[in-house]
Amino acid sequence: MAAHTVDLMDYAMKDAYASKLESLIPEVARLQKDISYVDADKREGRAFVQPVRLTRAAGWTLSSSGDAFPLNPPEPSQGDDARVEGASFVLRDVISYPAAAKCLKGKRAFVEGTSYLLENMAETASFVLEMQLLHGQRSVGTVDARTVDSGTTQSFSFTAATFIAAMWSGLERGFIDFYTSAGAALTPSGAQITGVDIDTRTIEFLGTELELDAVAAATNPVVYLRGTKEHGMLGLISQVSNTGSMFGINAADYSLWSGNSYASGGALSFAKIMRAMSKPVNRGLMEGVRFYVHPDSWSDCMNDLAALRRYADRAGGKLEQGADELQYHFQNGAVSLVPHILMKPSEAFGLPTKKAIRLGASELTFSLPGGNKGNYWENLPDHAGYGTRCYWHQAVLFPCPAKGVLITGIVNS
Repeated sequence: MAAHTVDLMDYAMKDAYASKLESLIPEVARLQKDISYVDADKREGRAFVQPVRLTRAAGWTLSSSGDAFPLNPPEPSQGDDARVEGASFVLRDVISYPAAAKCLKGKRAFVEGTSYLLENMAETASFVLEMQLLHGQRSVGTVDARTVDSGTTQSFSFTAATFIAAMWSGLERGFIDFYTSAGAALTPSGAQITGVDIDTRTIEFLGTELELDAVAAATNPVVYLRGTKEHGMLGLISQVSNTGSMFGINAADYSLWSGNSYASGGALSFAKIMRAMSKPVNRGLMEGVRFYVHPDSWSDCMNDLAALRRYADRAGGKLEQGADELQYHFQNGAVSLVPHILMKPSEAFGLPTKKAIRLGASELTFSLPGGNKGNYWENLPDHAGYGTRCYWHQAVLFPCPAKGVLITGIVNS
């Protein structure tokens, strides 16, 4: 009976959602839409190897003698293989027997009964993926102070520069990991979020008293979404600002493997973005760039728009205003400013998105690997209900860090 019901639920899910099930990507997932997923024939389950060019060929010869001049020995361009490891994500959810029975009374009933669960799962999976594409292997908040100490329940406020309001919103009952600023784990047992106050940038946590006290005693402790420090992918922000070894290649050996950083020192403006852009332009960037900025930085740039428009009109540049992005034409081509609610308020970064690729074994899917496509539900062995899972296995690679830039130190108006 149970197996028959699972088959019926699989059929109903496939019939009700069809291809829509694979495209329940929320609007917040800008990078997932801006950066193409690698072709199927290049997907690998564990590692992706991408050859990258790191130097120019240097074995040229010049002569003005007109005779049969000798040639300098060849000095071929240098390259290496970037080995990129993908990160796996699995999200589980359940539906009770009574709820499943009500859902199976027809296609409309099934959609109404499961849409909230499935859309919520897809949104959560996309949220974690987008956070990883941006911040993978970086902290996503710095503690400012402990505000409440009630033993196993404690509250901490976060610095304005690192508080990502959209990340914390709706994260109640979720988990984060606390670390020291040097990278030592402070909450190996985990800390669960039990309260969120966006206005005061204060989050309430449930955990062991000893571990939460250690967080309070640490200097500038930081947080990561659960498991992402140890098992997440390397995000784009780290790649565009790289200064060391990344994917098996060392920037100390090849200057093109190092990224760029620019300190804003105040509110973001178009003038500062152009000054930041001069760094990758001076290192070979000659193509369009998308700049991802915090919504407050977007507002500051909007306020700067009138003065820049006067300059652009006089200087012959082009400035376009729209609902989704602002665009200015710089030496390299179009520079588009895109608001992203998952950016830290103090940061912005730009890169030619056509150069970046998402890769791995699987896009976001409800059909798990190794099973028959269209098998979405399973009978829970120890509970009166059915379970479903969504899954992705991905990484992101920007193989030309010299053509990207990270702006730091932004203080929004």
